[in-house]
Amino acid sequence: MTPEDGESGYTLLETLVAFAILAAAIITSFDIFNSGLRRMSATEESTSLADVARAELDRAALRPALSESTIMGKTGNVPWEIAISPVALESGQQLTEIFPFKLQFRRLSEVGSATPETILETIVLNRRAAP
Repeated sequence: MTPEDGESGYTLLETLVAFAILAAAIITSFDIFNSGLRRMSATEESTSLADVARAELDRAALRPALSESTIMGKTGNVPWEIAISPVALESGQQLTEIFPFKLQFRRLSEVGSATPETILETIVLNRRAAP
């Protein structure tokens, strides 16, 4: 800025450049804030889904006897399924009363099909249901 004829101040171009820089900084700040909110929401959803999975797996494991099956249900607004399958024993191992079972918790989509990812899985020892 060069004062001419005793005038001082900023030119229109300098003012526009300053506003453009300020606008870019504000837009970037809002984008960072919005991204943080989205991540926080996704984390909260993931945490609540893990809580539902733990509770439902515990409930399934407490059944008096298990067999290969699928349990479906809905907790709150979360449709889910638990796949129960016996774990193959190594050759030579013999169990008489207690058997290992694999329990997999999957979140279901709105249509009713399982999403490809398993949210939580565990191995439990339980009695085998009578055939």
